Amino acid sequence: MQRRLFLIIPLWICYLFAYSENNQTDSNPYFFSLQSHAGGVQAHSSKLLGYTHGLSPALEVHAGIQTRGKNKWEHLYNFPAVGMGYYRGYPGQTETLGTVNSGFMFIEFPSIERKNFSTRMKLSLGLAHFSKQHHPVDNPENHAISTPFNVHFNINYKLLYPISQNRQLTSGVSFSHFSNGAFKKPNKGLNLFDFNIGIRQLIGEQQPRLYQKDTYSQELQKHPRYSFEFIYAVGKMQKTIEPDFYGVRSLSLNVSRQSNFTRSWGLGLDVFYDDFIKTEAINQKDADTFKEYLHGAVHLSHELIFNNLSAIFNLGYYVFYYVEPYKPIFQRVGLRYQLPGGILTSITLKTHYARADFVEWGIGYRLF
Repeated sequence: MQRRLFLIIPLWICYLFAYSENNQTDSNPYFFSLQSHAGGVQAHSSKLLGYTHGLSPALEVHAGIQTRGKNKWEHLYNFPAVGMGYYRGYPGQTETLGTVNSGFMFIEFPSIERKNFSTRMKLSLGLAHFSKQHHPVDNPENHAISTPFNVHFNINYKLLYPISQNRQLTSGVSFSHFSNGAFKKPNKGLNLFDFNIGIRQLIGEQQPRLYQKDTYSQELQKHPRYSFEFIYAVGKMQKTIEPDFYGVRSLSLNVSRQSNFTRSWGLGLDVFYDDFIKTEAINQKDADTFKEYLHGAVHLSHELIFNNLSAIFNLGYYVFYYVEPYKPIFQRVGLRYQLPGGILTSITLKTHYARADFVEWGIGYRLF
């Protein structure tokens, strides 16, 4: 199958060359890219050392649109591109890990623009399916993946070289991570580092862009915006390789200050309750009251804003607990979307350093 994968690549390239000669417009800022990846598995645990032998080839196709400045955030982030794509890979030992197919969304930020080359930083987030997972009898050596579906995150820094008016050669380095967020054990997760090369076909000529970054920034610098939001979230997790799942709930309160259109900073409080904490409190401390099943924390919040969508980065510290937490410091990363009327929806991953705790789905409200 791997040989057939790389036989397909030249055929796609020939198709792109033929397509571009007959389909040039002056109004559609779209592009289509084909990339070939070659790299390896990074063993962040001793149980994954057997996965590091040999290459981990992959093929990626994605299509996107170049923003022109219709929204304020497009100016402030230097006119990024957005789009969707498909990834098929053969990570590490395929007899243990199988193959992976992923559909993803991405945003690509320009960094350096020169006449002869340019650079981009592409961030992708998607849902991946693995053909093989951990099984205590049939596949006990798979300590990385225990569920068919997993979150797929990728960061790719690339160079683009123009080889014709509407065509670019791309090369870059990337990091990929696959994990189910501790929903089911074992969940060591899978990290891949690779080099990639490809070709990008531009469909249409990019229109001139009007830079208004300074104007937009000054609007909020003069009158910072303060907001208060609360979010209730739920999730599920496993702590060990066992049939038991533990439900988790959290309530977060946050006050933030936004002084420009791209980010905000804030302070907040968190209260966590999960069935595992309750079990530990009863077994270890003979606890019998609700407050003894809780973890309380304070946090610093940072939010990158893309219109109604934002990326969340929180750093928290436990200040109240009856059962000692795994680590005193935790992190939260995820996405939040604001619906009309101030309603908030979110999906976040809570971690203790590099160890996933659980994925939580939240709904809340922004008062002002």
